Amino acid sequence: MVELVATCAGCGKRYKGLPSAKKYKCTGCQNIFTFPEAPRSAAPGKVLCSNCWTEVETAADLHACPGCGQKVSPLIGGNAASREELGNGTHPSPLLENYEKAIASQQELEAKVAEMREQLAAALAARDQAQAIEVAARQERDVAQAARDEATTAEGTARQERDAALRERDEALKARDEAAQLRDRAVASQEEAVRAADEALKACDEAVKTRDEALKTRDEALQTRDEAVKTRDEAFKIRNEALQARDEAAKTCDEALKTRDEALQARDEALRICDEAMKARESAVADRDLALKARDEAQALSAQRGAEAARAREELEQFRDTAVRVLEPLGQDYSARMQEMIAAADELRAEVKRARDEVAQRMDHVEHSAADLRDNLKAVSSDVHERLCDAIGVSAEDDKTATKPLLTPTGPLAELLAAGVPPEAAIVTPHRPQEQGSNNVSAAAV
Repeated sequence: MVELVATCAGCGKRYKGLPSAKKYKCTGCQNIFTFPEAPRSAAPGKVLCSNCWTEVETAADLHACPGCGQKVSPLIGGNAASREELGNGTHPSPLLENYEKAIASQQELEAKVAEMREQLAAALAARDQAQAIEVAARQERDVAQAARDEATTAEGTARQERDAALRERDEALKARDEAAQLRDRAVASQEEAVRAADEALKACDEAVKTRDEALKTRDEALQTRDEAVKTRDEAFKIRNEALQARDEAAKTCDEALKTRDEALQARDEALRICDEAMKARESAVADRDLALKARDEAQALSAQRGAEAARAREELEQFRDTAVRVLEPLGQDYSARMQEMIAAADELRAEVKRARDEVAQRMDHVEHSAADLRDNLKAVSSDVHERLCDAIGVSAEDDKTATKPLLTPTGPLAELLAAGVPPEAAIVTPHRPQEQGSNNVSAAAV
């Protein structure tokens, strides 16, 4: 007898054992599974039930085996292989292999994202160091502006104070070409790190999309976010050209850096929200219909936000044309546009938060409704049992402790109905004379 390795069709967990008719329970999903007499694998386009080993057509709405009712995942499916075949790779489960590859790919992408974030932090540190060099050069060039240099030194502890000091030292930027070059190198390295992080995030989003179609709404939202980031990078490129053409645009460049930092924080918040949504997905499988409805609403919201992003891109292109024609009001117009983009991003985050809260409230409402329905059903069942016991002259408490209760499939009432006795005659027929004692009377007496 060959030892087999069986794969649970519900969660993909593997177990080893000998072929037998004994049933086991999966510790991961509480699914019932067995070990078949021989290795089993599903045909292309089908999945196997790990209990009755019946092949079922793969479908997105497949949740349970039509034969035995056990859970079956269309992404995993059941599989049984000998340890030798499993070790040689001659009898793998294609769906499980793809699922494990997707999980491994996601973990690798998450590690890359963490690495890119560290690189981004290093680039930000380099930028801060370059700004400190600017402060030192300014102190050497202009001793008379010591008060403004002190405000620049306090920039690390108070960002608002640093911005005010940067606005006051705009006139001194012409005399600090070397410090400006160092700052431009730091900004370029930071933008490169941001682009690498965006590429890693995009790859991570594609891997998550393959795990479940229910996350399609989140992927579309992330794609919209990437387009907004790309538009923001184009705006930064225009800012750099404006800095080379006119030193007075350095003020707008610093404000854009501040806005970019806030956008990065918003993106991290969106990633955290996505992780929470992935965790909540496992608890929302039983209420898939409600989740589908929420997905439709999220798709409509995503389409609306896509239209808003398109309008924002059109406004940004108009602003770029205006900046090319007239460089004098560039700083004021660019600041106004960036404020509008920040407001739009805040509105988008608020809409996502409201949608998530609404879905959570609906899930709570569904759970409370199910609990109320279960309580009502239990109360109705108890009431029917008491009325039936009263009708036939039997105590409800005695019936619960009896060897064969009335309402069980093998009870006296079921036996009379199976023997062809009409329901009205079965109710008035005496039951369990040994247990009832003095209640052993005839049907006519009752």
